Amino acid sequence: MMKEEILATTIVEHSIKVEPKESVIIISETTKPMPLIKQLIKKIKEKDALVTVRFLYPDVDALIKEDMSKEAVELLERQNRFDVENYNSFIRIMCNQNDYEEKNIKQETRKLIGDALKEVNDIRINERKWVLLNYPSDLDAYKAQMTNEEFYNYSMNVMCYDYKQMSKDIDPLKKLMEKTDKVRLTGEGTDITFSIKDMPKIPCCGEMNIPDGEIYCAPVRNSVNGVIKYNTPSPYRGNIYYGVTLTFKDGKIINASCSNEKDVDNLNKIKNTTSINNYANELIALKDGFDLRVLDLLVQKMKKINIYIFCSKRQVKDLLQYFVGKGCNYEILTWHKQNPSPLTNNNYLPDTEYVIFAREKGVRLYGNYHTKRKYYISGVNQVDKKKWKHPTIKPLPFIENLIINSSMEGDTVLDCYCGSGTTLVGAIKTNRNFIGFEIDKNYYEIAKQRVAEALAENNLNERKNTE
Repeated sequence: MMKEEILATTIVEHSIKVEPKESVIIISETTKPMPLIKQLIKKIKEKDALVTVRFLYPDVDALIKEDMSKEAVELLERQNRFDVENYNSFIRIMCNQNDYEEKNIKQETRKLIGDALKEVNDIRINERKWVLLNYPSDLDAYKAQMTNEEFYNYSMNVMCYDYKQMSKDIDPLKKLMEKTDKVRLTGEGTDITFSIKDMPKIPCCGEMNIPDGEIYCAPVRNSVNGVIKYNTPSPYRGNIYYGVTLTFKDGKIINASCSNEKDVDNLNKIKNTTSINNYANELIALKDGFDLRVLDLLVQKMKKINIYIFCSKRQVKDLLQYFVGKGCNYEILTWHKQNPSPLTNNNYLPDTEYVIFAREKGVRLYGNYHTKRKYYISGVNQVDKKKWKHPTIKPLPFIENLIINSSMEGDTVLDCYCGSGTTLVGAIKTNRNFIGFEIDKNYYEIAKQRVAEALAENNLNERKNTE
């Protein structure tokens, strides 16, 4: 059996586990992996599944995204939404050609695209099956100081590893890490320590990345101290950073440098735009996109636990375990959408969003017969999504019900991720005080506008009532 056939079998049967009648899309950066693509098509069709192939050339893609207009970004979002609505599985084949290809895409354009695609990317990552692999390229062979043939054989041997066996062989390492507290890494330019005590240890054996073979773990956030120096070039958004060196103190990056002086400023701009104050955010333990330790901070600030969290179905289990461990009562509430994305290939319709409600024993639930239903039915409000430019905006009446059920007039409602401000408007309309946080400047300005309009409307209604 040729290597491409072995690799295709691994992807179809192990990584994305293709089922009959499913729809699979293969997205490749070049035609070079064509032998693999043909084998993938054969294996997918053998499973009685549907398959489509798309070529996404990096140079063409970068040219399209340079100075992309708002209308072009909206078109890109619709194209990506079509994909998540019509495909169950995604196979993305990378084939590195040029690390500098994206250097002319402006930061503001990247942000515009990132904001627009956030919702569909979340669906693709959390609700669809996918695998990403790096096909051997001439550029990678050059970097490895190998001939093209040597690097091809080396890469394919690694990618054709028996990942089912690896998932068994890796278990002793997982058990060792589970009983480990302190870790120290040393090397040329590197001496760093951190704790992994009680952090999740997740074996990764070819399910989502090929090549693969690691146990994903993260350090206790404040435990990271010392220096780490990258011994390989670090491509990032159209630039390459050499000799990247990060210095940590109590989990926070206090200094970032690299070999090329002219790149130091850019490196620090990257550091300063991280979402959690320059901490080792790439290493933080996330539970399907959610850092459970955020809840520890919220619990400290609440007089008593009384919280609603919108989440994906994959996060439900971890959130319930967390709050049950705190001795809380809980409910699973749902928002049912009457106009969901029409994806039905081997899936139920994506017509439900989950809300975990947790409260300490003794915390009262207010509200009435109409506000206390465990489900809320409405369409996805496309008008508000377009008006307030937020991809995951929630229905205001639903938010008002939650506020009414868990607080009294004059109480204070906190939304740590207030987005376009729906919760804040709901608090105003139900006569509650509010505190909102939002890291995105654009959403912050939108939330300010909505709050100002809601307060003005409230004041007008009060004057009418007193006349």
